[in-house]
Amino acid sequence: MPQTSIIHNGQEYRFQDTESAQAFIDQIPSPKGDLKIEGGTELFQLLNEVGAPMLNWKEINTEICNEWNQTFIGDQSESNWPLLSVKRVDLLALFKSVMDIAESAIDPEDLEVLRDAREGQYKTFILQEAMVGENVCVETLYAVTEREIRAGRMDPSHTLRKIATDGIAAPHMTRAELLAQIQPQKPTFIQKLKKFF
Repeated sequence: MPQTSIIHNGQEYRFQDTESAQAFIDQIPSPKGDLKIEGGTELFQLLNEVGAPMLNWKEINTEICNEWNQTFIGDQSESNWPLLSVKRVDLLALFKSVMDIAESAIDPEDLEVLRDAREGQYKTFILQEAMVGENVCVETLYAVTEREIRAGRMDPSHTLRKIATDGIAAPHMTRAELLAQIQPQKPTFIQKLKKFF
């Protein structure tokens, strides 16, 4: 993670992570005066722009999507799943907050279009998280929708929750079975031996 520098009223402060930098920014009384951010993530910088997220919610939303997609690149193993889940939960909470503000910032005539787009994007996030290979894992979808309901981001009557509840009650492949399908098969002793001849 890149180091973050905050220059406030001519004084430079350095932070090893964006959480510490954000805590510093949050304690500065308003108006914040001359504040410049160097380093940190694009999302961190966008969230700390003047007027954010009211004035730049579209850019923030784009960066949330970029960071979301990054959680699907690299190590997708079961051992890395909890860490990825925490990052995704943070992004979903931020998405909800930013879109709540966006709904209050747009013209009322555009509100229904925004709400439809927001719902479609949210469903995409949830379904992406429930994927194992090219399949939606019913067990994962059930767990993710349960988490979302508990967090207050999803209504218990949401269509994805109904799909998860119906799916878990019916015969289905387990997450372990789906993972086994996409794991490369280890060569047998005979197959290894044939490589030498």
